[in-house]
Amino acid sequence: MLKYVLLPTVFFIWVFSFYYHFMRSPSTVIAFVGREHVRLFEQMYAHRGVDLWAFGHHPRRSVRIRFEPIGTVFKTFKASRYKQMLVLKKLVQVPMVFETDIVLEYIQNNETVAMLWPALDRLPLTDEGVVEWKQSSLIRIEKISL
Repeated sequence: MLKYVLLPTVFFIWVFSFYYHFMRSPSTVIAFVGREHVRLFEQMYAHRGVDLWAFGHHPRRSVRIRFEPIGTVFKTFKASRYKQMLVLKKLVQVPMVFETDIVLEYIQNNETVAMLWPALDRLPLTDEGVVEWKQSSLIRIEKISL
């Protein structure tokens, strides 16, 4: 009698674990727009369990990184299914905050090194328009010092 209960339970746990680890798509993407080498970016963030994009870098053979043209960060993010995007300007370790509805700005030595953007209805139109968008937008922006 115990084997009739134990076998379906083990099967259910296995199916749930398989789905959770392999089939579920990540809700966060890390977009690298910095000048450092893209392989360093891949080594630093590949273990985070998120998708990686590199903007403005020469496409290399990589399974983990998706290469996009420079200046299309927010347009690509709007067209995607992701819930949030970390725009990384310098290769530094950034503590990830999941499921936030505010913009987080990571600052190191009085310089913005990264920004975490949730999927908002209104996003900046271009990468250069971020400063103007921050000034004119009514959304709350938290600053985190590294």
